[in-house]
Amino acid sequence: MRGFTLVEMMVTVAIGTILLSVAFGAYSSFRERTRVETAKEYAVSILQQGRLTALSQRSPQRVSVNFTNNELTGTQGMTQKVDVNLQEFTCSSTCPVTATTTKNIDFTSRGSVDALNMKVSSTSSPQEFFIRLNSVTGRVSVAETCAAAGC
Repeated sequence: MRGFTLVEMMVTVAIGTILLSVAFGAYSSFRERTRVETAKEYAVSILQQGRLTALSQRSPQRVSVNFTNNELTGTQGMTQKVDVNLQEFTCSSTCPVTATTTKNIDFTSRGSVDALNMKVSSTSSPQEFFIRLNSVTGRVSVAETCAAAGC
């Protein structure tokens, strides 16, 4: 006797379907985490570029964050929209998010800046990052929790 019975074929297809659905769920989760991390890295690079440009050119530089449209504008004036949520937050015991529409971040020629606290998150992913901009040095730090961000 050669070949497969109908029952054996149906069991094989059912197992394959289950494996594919598990793999698809893991891939979707991975993709969302990657989107949040990419947006975080882009925001950090825009902020660091603003600081370094101010220091190297010894002139004030401006970086803007539009929290309504989730857009970042660098020192060259180029605007980039990210596919995640950008929110400004204040440091407290619960890290509440404040409602700001646009924030201009002005780096002085010495690299200092008004402090900024920004949260990068997505409604589709539990991963979130907290970006802090030190007012004295203008340095950017990133944490995965509000407490680790120094709040």
